[in-house]
Amino acid sequence: MLKNIGKILKEAFVKFYEYRFRIIIGAVVLAIILNIMHFNFNQSVASVTISLNYSQASQGLNPNSTRFSIYEFTCNEVLENTIEDAGLTGVLTVDELKDAIQLHPADRSEMQNNDKYVCTTYNITYTNPGSVKGITTLNMLEIYCAAYKEYFVKNYGDNSAVIDYDSSYFQDPEPFLELSGIKLKATQILRYAEQRIAENTSYTDPDTGDNFLSIRQELKKLIDYDIPNTFGFIRESGVSEDKASFIATLEYKNKISKMTYDTNMAYYESDNYGIDIYDEVMSGIVLVPTVDADDKYYMSRTETAIDTMADNARDSLVLANEIKKEIADTAHTVNQIKAVELTEASMEKAVNMITELDKRIADITKRLQILNTSYISYKTHGYLTFKYSTATFLQSVDLMLTAVELIIYVLICYIAAIIFTYRPKQEKESIKA
Repeated sequence: MLKNIGKILKEAFVKFYEYRFRIIIGAVVLAIILNIMHFNFNQSVASVTISLNYSQASQGLNPNSTRFSIYEFTCNEVLENTIEDAGLTGVLTVDELKDAIQLHPADRSEMQNNDKYVCTTYNITYTNPGSVKGITTLNMLEIYCAAYKEYFVKNYGDNSAVIDYDSSYFQDPEPFLELSGIKLKATQILRYAEQRIAENTSYTDPDTGDNFLSIRQELKKLIDYDIPNTFGFIRESGVSEDKASFIATLEYKNKISKMTYDTNMAYYESDNYGIDIYDEVMSGIVLVPTVDADDKYYMSRTETAIDTMADNARDSLVLANEIKKEIADTAHTVNQIKAVELTEASMEKAVNMITELDKRIADITKRLQILNTSYISYKTHGYLTFKYSTATFLQSVDLMLTAVELIIYVLICYIAAIIFTYRPKQEKESIKA
């Protein structure tokens, strides 16, 4: 039996050797085909490593302290923006693009060993669908990453909704009330600019040359001079669309303000009374034994109830004085509206002044929005980093895999030689039998 097997293998090898040139030619053709197939497949795949580089990332949070979600890598908004930016609307669907993207944490082993570990690095592999033509896999992946970054910064960077300015929101038949709304909005925008200055005093938009300091200066000029001047003209000229209704509104406002003033004065007097009746021994400085860095005892001053009551009294008085001034200003406005006869020229001038203020604030706000967008892009530049990887030519043709596949091809050829050697022998033995 073993002798027969050995004989068959030997004869099969002779037959295999006889066809060696055909086998070699077949191997060369097959190698070319396999290399082309490997190259096309590997060139249709690209990957990127996305790293989250901000302090809250290790806590599983976004920059604005909301919960980070891995599923937003492939949310509809990101995928739709990717398709639109790539110019593939109508060519590629959201579901097709989603199926082409594989996402997994870069450090899975760490996550498996530590259930409290928070991943901050993710690997994304993109396989170009057959429907996407005319754009390389790497370019498509770059467009996707840009779309995700835009989505991430927009939703989890800084909330800049406060600097959205819509003049129609403040329109009111009464110029005085319309101007009050404009002033309030301008003050909100000024505070936003000041917050940005507190973060970065030197940032300047490279395209427009604007910076937060110059924007603040323009807003302060409007709030401190231009708006008060317009208020003064409206008051002194008795400008009102409906005097009776407007005066009633202002008087009601003063009535509410008076109640708030009385409440704050009551708090102020109550705190002062508490301070007066507090035990004189406790009203001074209270010292408590404390240990310093060298474990030595010393007597340290601490706050008492007197301190808290004094602070509260001061705050109540400051607020009450502000309200008192506001009440006086409103009362003066009421008296002027009552006393002065409104002219058509005064009304027209007041409307024109408010319109001009509105245009200037809208222009400043638009510039601030452009500056703010530029600053956010600068500020969040390092929030996300992308490290792309694509196969080189040699990696794409994958010579090692081709070699393995050719070995399998040679083995198949030898097995075929064995089969073609064994079958005739079996047929001859059957005939003899």
